Amino acid sequence: MNFSNFLTAHTPLFYLLQPLWRDEAFSVFVANPKDITTVLSQISNDFNPPLYYLILHFVIRTFGEGEVILRLFSFIFHLGTSTLTYILFKKLFNKKTAVFAFIFTLLNPMLIYYGFELRMYSLYAFLAMASMVSFLLKKRGLFILTSVLGLYTHSFFLLVLAGQFFYYAIRRKINKRTLTPFVLIFLLYIPWISTLIRQFGEAKVNWIFPVDLQLVKSVLGNLFTGYEGTPWYLWKITFYLSLIILAISIFQAKKARKGRILPSIYILIILPLVLIYSIARQPIFVNRYLIFVTVAEVITIIWFIADMKNGKLKSASMILTIMSVFLFNLWFADKHPKNNYRSMMANIWKNSSGKGLIMTDSISFFESYYYYPDRNKVFLYNPQKVTLPRYLGTSAIPNDKMINKLPASDEIYLIHGDGTYDKK
Repeated sequence: MNFSNFLTAHTPLFYLLQPLWRDEAFSVFVANPKDITTVLSQISNDFNPPLYYLILHFVIRTFGEGEVILRLFSFIFHLGTSTLTYILFKKLFNKKTAVFAFIFTLLNPMLIYYGFELRMYSLYAFLAMASMVSFLLKKRGLFILTSVLGLYTHSFFLLVLAGQFFYYAIRRKINKRTLTPFVLIFLLYIPWISTLIRQFGEAKVNWIFPVDLQLVKSVLGNLFTGYEGTPWYLWKITFYLSLIILAISIFQAKKARKGRILPSIYILIILPLVLIYSIARQPIFVNRYLIFVTVAEVITIIWFIADMKNGKLKSASMILTIMSVFLFNLWFADKHPKNNYRSMMANIWKNSSGKGLIMTDSISFFESYYYYPDRNKVFLYNPQKVTLPRYLGTSAIPNDKMINKLPASDEIYLIHGDGTYDKK
């Protein structure tokens, strides 16, 4: 294997260059309509706030639908997240600590994975970091702005604000001055609240898996690494990593000075509340929905190392943590493969001389629609006339693309959600 192949197959560049998966292709088609009104209409009928898709709309209008350029758009926000940690720790400590903070954040496995995904999660992480940093540095205007933008990026951003409110409650600082920013944020969020309530009210079918004991034991490590069960043997490692992060968080929480308790609140209070709700009522835990906890973990670990009094121990800890995440990324990158609809559609197009009709199931529609050269020949085949749940992105599927009878043709290809196909 030459160096070029190594970079594209065994480093995070793999995330940038591999084919889009369903949710990424969905993002393209939600943001792609020429008019903003259609974009807003499609989003209001899905389960996401509109900010990311509105920004993506203008990116697509300017640069086109190319998968690499659109993923690099997400990476810009990841660089922004890393830069914010640099700013925070340069302000609190020194340039050496700030450089370590930047590199450690940049290489965090969870953040860098979503930093190359064509979804809102990199923007979500950036705004969560911006909200926390501005909160800690007492930049009220910036705190209000980034928090409002965060709410219009992901509904779970409400939990970021909940953590900041808990911070004031724990420190007994709830008063008119501290509550005013939250009131202003709420007022600026009012235009979307009715849509949010309707979206959650219509979410009758839930695809989210239940929370079990194995997840609870390993959750902090999973959120730090972006691990979701593959390969199976990593559960034990993320369990031990969870214990380390938990111990650091408790240690930092005991230091009430200079805001060290804030990131620990997300780890020790907000995350457990989400897990308890998921077990007792309805599953709502998804790694990426709680990417702000990853942000909190990163801040907590950096702060813990920065607080070390022994200079040699501090330097050694910085080097060790950087090397650990760097090597983990090299090992873990190719454990995130996506089904290769890009090659599949290219092969069908070539073998059928461009005459093939593509009939997808509900899982494979968006990737097939994105990659097949002639989108007029791509349809979602639903012979049983099943009502598709909204979480499959039905708001972005044109009505004329849903059919329940196969057309007359010698070149029909049935596409399956596992990345395979059959010729009819």
